[in-house]
Amino acid sequence: MPEDIDTPQPTPYMALEDQFKRLRDERDAWQATAQQSQHNADFYRCLLKQCAVILGDKCRTCVDGSMVAEDDFLALRVPEVLRELEDSYCVAMTDLKRTQQQLAHYTKPQDPQS
Repeated sequence: MPEDIDTPQPTPYMALEDQFKRLRDERDAWQATAQQSQHNADFYRCLLKQCAVILGDKCRTCVDGSMVAEDDFLALRVPEVLRELEDSYCVAMTDLKRTQQQLAHYTKPQDPQS
């Protein structure tokens, strides 16, 4: 059977061209992955920054007492400050319940018939 004249014969150059295309596609996929990863990191950093703004200066205070720039925050401090707030809340709720129990002893129930 005679060879088809229109079918190009494989050459070393064509093999390199295929490899180059495959490597370029792989590079592009890695770049897209890195870009998405950076986008995700920026998104979550923005959420943390919003929390830090609400939590105040404690999220800007370094261990040595110095403060970071006004528009920056220490991401590691956000969970610490939240834990401190949670602890304070638990103590306050315990105190409130204790006070309510103490007040219950001083108030008489109203007699519905009077």
